[in-house]
Amino acid sequence: MSASSPEQVGASLVASRPSHPATASSLASIAAGSWISSDGMIVMQCEITAPREGEWFLYARKAARPEPFRWRFDDQPWRYVVRFGFRGIRQPSVFLKTDNDWIEAEDRISESVFLDAAPQPSGPPLGWTALGKVRLSSGRHVLRIEPEGDARPVFETFLLHEGSFTPRGALSPSDPLPREEGWWAFAPEPDRAAGLLVDLRTLLNEPFAGSKGFIATKGESFVHSETGEPVRFWGSHVQPCEMSPDLMEEQARFLARRGVNLVRIFPFHWRNSGPRALEPDPVKIRRFQRAVEIYKRQGIYVMVAIYSGRCFQDIGEVPGFECYRGSGKLPWLLHLFHPQFRAAYDQWLRSLMTAENPYTGVPLAKEPAILGVETQNEANTLWFVFQPKFHPPEVWAMVEARYEDWLKRKYGDMEAAWKAWGEKPSPEEKGRLMQDSYKLTNQSRRSADQVRFCTELERQFYEETRKFLKEDLGFGGLMLSSNWDTAQNDVLYPALAWAEDPQDFSDHHHYFPASSQKGEAAAESQPRFRNRSGLRWEGLKPDEHIICCGFLDVIRNGKPVMCSEYSWLGRNQWRPEYPLFVAAQSRSAGMDAPIEFQMAPIPGWSGSEVKWVRQHPAVLGQFPGAALLFRTNLLEEGRTLVRMRVNEDEARDLKAGQIVTKEGGRDFNRVFNGGAATTQEKNAVKNRGVYFSAGKVNLDVGPFPSKNEVADLGPYWDEAGKVIRHSNGQITWDYGHGVYLIDAPGANAAVGFLGAKKEITLSGLKLRTPLRFATVCLASLDGQPLPQARRMLLQVMSEQKQHGEQFSEPDAEGWMVVRQEGGSPYMVRDIAGEIEFRWKGAERCRVTPLQPNFSAAGPAVPGPRLELRRDVLYYLIEQ
Repeated sequence: MSASSPEQVGASLVASRPSHPATASSLASIAAGSWISSDGMIVMQCEITAPREGEWFLYARKAARPEPFRWRFDDQPWRYVVRFGFRGIRQPSVFLKTDNDWIEAEDRISESVFLDAAPQPSGPPLGWTALGKVRLSSGRHVLRIEPEGDARPVFETFLLHEGSFTPRGALSPSDPLPREEGWWAFAPEPDRAAGLLVDLRTLLNEPFAGSKGFIATKGESFVHSETGEPVRFWGSHVQPCEMSPDLMEEQARFLARRGVNLVRIFPFHWRNSGPRALEPDPVKIRRFQRAVEIYKRQGIYVMVAIYSGRCFQDIGEVPGFECYRGSGKLPWLLHLFHPQFRAAYDQWLRSLMTAENPYTGVPLAKEPAILGVETQNEANTLWFVFQPKFHPPEVWAMVEARYEDWLKRKYGDMEAAWKAWGEKPSPEEKGRLMQDSYKLTNQSRRSADQVRFCTELERQFYEETRKFLKEDLGFGGLMLSSNWDTAQNDVLYPALAWAEDPQDFSDHHHYFPASSQKGEAAAESQPRFRNRSGLRWEGLKPDEHIICCGFLDVIRNGKPVMCSEYSWLGRNQWRPEYPLFVAAQSRSAGMDAPIEFQMAPIPGWSGSEVKWVRQHPAVLGQFPGAALLFRTNLLEEGRTLVRMRVNEDEARDLKAGQIVTKEGGRDFNRVFNGGAATTQEKNAVKNRGVYFSAGKVNLDVGPFPSKNEVADLGPYWDEAGKVIRHSNGQITWDYGHGVYLIDAPGANAAVGFLGAKKEITLSGLKLRTPLRFATVCLASLDGQPLPQARRMLLQVMSEQKQHGEQFSEPDAEGWMVVRQEGGSPYMVRDIAGEIEFRWKGAERCRVTPLQPNFSAAGPAVPGPRLELRRDVLYYLIEQ
């Protein structure tokens, strides 16, 4: 197929079937069957004329369904769009073509990655996908596409674009942006190599990750091993192994410019199904090595997540694991007790850490850009997956036998054990000794024995793995044990802390879900949702209130703390509240590495409202201000308000007494037993979330007497007025109105329902806005107090939605019906308001509006007053 007269638009070319131009009417044309398809053909060709020599990005808008193919311009090397399997159980790992050029190709991307997805009246949705970067001479070129096997990819449009492209649904870059009253379309120009007025990659990141040696720990902080300088990490979970190297390069640069200096990656570097499942995959290892080298060059460290039980489809074809075939069971925690699986686990570590990286010449064990290795994701022996229903009987029998041996060593025989417990075998337990994990919170002698057995099992694994990593493999970085809750933290958390203590730092996860449901009546078949604000302590139910601080955790045994997954999930107009809120609260509570989950494997902004994707203005658009608040010293840490010292034997005997764990900890004892509270919960410290919200919480578990020191909340919490004043003296959280204020010498910020206040006055600025919801952050770029700072970044945001999205008015309980789903691009509510800079001499400052790519959006204007522009998120203030 040929497009006889491609349309040139600035730095873009659009090539589409002449009968199907890339205009706002594209969807109608597609519905009528006018698309570019390979049906009945072996190959497709499209002629394109490049107006100049240079590098171009190729994008395609196609049916969003699995359709492997390869493409190239002229006689250039083939580029591959194939089925990866990096995401394990959600995607097969078997490639549909077995030739080495498909399997071994470096320049391949996943065929399931789209920048957006527009539903169609029938058939799969349509979405933009980034195919890769090419260098073309000026003049005519032929784009050739060859489907794999019997695949029949369906294309609407091909686009050559200079730099990354922000999707606009059916619109091409030549079409005018959509308009909606009171909103503007977020479709920024791509990042540029030069002309940036603000670049946090240069300002905050090292020349390359590891330039000051491996990351080490000193007390509660991460430090550079060669200099001893403390370092904090603002991070994101990424999936680079589903991208080609040129797209990895773009994403790494894109994130670094917005303040990211750490990414968490699952390499998934094994074959996860078939008779060779569990074997290391050298191709996946090489792609991960490439990713490490690329992120390293942008000053971004890598946290390696080795294993999750969710990452396998079916290991039943592997000899020794036949019991898994067709069972639907996943290999949860097998590395703790199954010798064959443990051997495979050790081989994954060895193959990944000792193979020479062809892109650096150094194995990952010697690579200082690797911050650490996470040995286990989202599971532990005190969590509900460690019970028979999650394992084949033949596998669970191995756990039972091991536990029985443990009990016989302690009591002599099983009769003595049952006598010590004061119990008799129960018929419903069918001869099992191990209780389901949620029953451990009854704090019986039997439960205490099981907790001791489980925690010893885990701790032994972590100690052996630490030795294996450090001594056998020569790894110079850090080790993390795991990151998950127990069946009931009020009772079991100190025991878990003891089990995981061989680690160098601790980790946890937190998600703030939105309220959503399907309409019950036929007339209400559309989904319904309620906006939910953590700043206002809003729960999932209309009358429920809960302190939102689960992204914070206790500081265990004086070591650094990471939160390797956090996010505000679901449809929620108040989602823009969380980047600045998380950054400021984490910094003040002594956290060291918040990692947002997650960024899609695309080079720039996303146009898709997908559960886990955060490359949009509400979140990634606020990373610059959040990174400045967290990574620099603009904010101070708060006081330690709770210091718990728990004897390790009492912890494992379930006699820890009152403890303070993060608010929102799961209690599966209540879930499975109809609401029965545990003994600890009845006597638990009240208002525990306030301690995390106002300061630091420390927990030490070791061979010393138990003792708790709990500060008086009086100076920090006005319960009647619904206000928390942080112990660092720089944060005021008015949760009654949902207004969060930061007033520090080098940073001022206001987040939340600012329209509730007629005027907000901080030491450095005065703000007036008619917006019901907004975020404003003014941060020094040189670390100086605002009056002395030479350069400052002002960042603002309102609300976002997708183009065309329509909701009903909220009912009495706040529920809204989704009348019409939207699509790309994202729309941002018109920003409005006035800011006055309050320091002496502010009239001499110059304020330059910035594009989302940090180039100038207009001429500089003088201070001290600034009328906010409706479509500007950033301003550079110079004085």
